[in-house]
Amino acid sequence: MFVATSIMNSCIYHLSSIFPANYVNAIVLGNNFSGIFVSVASILSKVTSPNPHIAAIYYFLSALVVLVLSFIGFFIMQRTKFYRYCVNQHAVTSSSPSSGPYSTILKK
Repeated sequence: MFVATSIMNSCIYHLSSIFPANYVNAIVLGNNFSGIFVSVASILSKVTSPNPHIAAIYYFLSALVVLVLSFIGFFIMQRTKFYRYCVNQHAVTSSSPSSGPYSTILKK
């Protein structure tokens, strides 16, 4: 579980590196909010159902809803002009992998 979380976090931080530096704060705030959301969802699922199996269904159903909304938001984000502008700027300013220091090390 921790490996999946670290992979997801590194992917999110990589995606946020495309945007200007002040947008990384929103990523950190989103991570903090997700911890609060998980706790509240756990409490609400236990309060709404005395049966632990039904509470687990509510809990994971809320996670599924958040996941689907995140995917929809991701695909909507890719269609915005701002995202395309930042991706184009990132592609222009970043160097190709063949010109980095790793290529000189690997050639030796």
